[in-house]
Amino acid sequence: MLAGCDNRSARQRKFAKEQVETRRQAKIVALDCGGDADWPDLLPKKYGMAWTADIQRVLIRSNNQPVVFGKATLLDAMNQTNGPTLVFSWDLPEGNGEILLELSCTEKQFSNLTAANSPGSNYAVAARVLSVRKTAEGYAQAWEAKGSLVAATLMKINP
Repeated sequence: MLAGCDNRSARQRKFAKEQVETRRQAKIVALDCGGDADWPDLLPKKYGMAWTADIQRVLIRSNNQPVVFGKATLLDAMNQTNGPTLVFSWDLPEGNGEILLELSCTEKQFSNLTAANSPGSNYAVAARVLSVRKTAEGYAQAWEAKGSLVAATLMKINP
């Protein structure tokens, strides 16, 4: 591109650069665990709306293959009766909603992710999703996905 020919604002250029880097880091995690980082491309383009069935179809894999969420934000870590659980938030492309990931994990994964990092840290997350449902609000473009954590790598996005 010629100097001075990029009509995008500095903010738009920064966002585009972050998107490319997020996708790159998600693909690295996918390669490491045999996961699918391209699943968002399988969602139908429906004027900013997705059905729960669309989300279920691309996240719940009959072959047990993990799906990778680039730039998932760690929201919470909790010990439940069935073991440790981490909660992440991931935004669907183009502002089309949010997926809350409630993922069971090992004690080692739990301690690794909570010891050194604070809530709000961003990760490339590989997960085996077992169920997806619309959030309790129902009207919001938000879903809850439950499953198990396969891997999580702290995102390194340079400003």
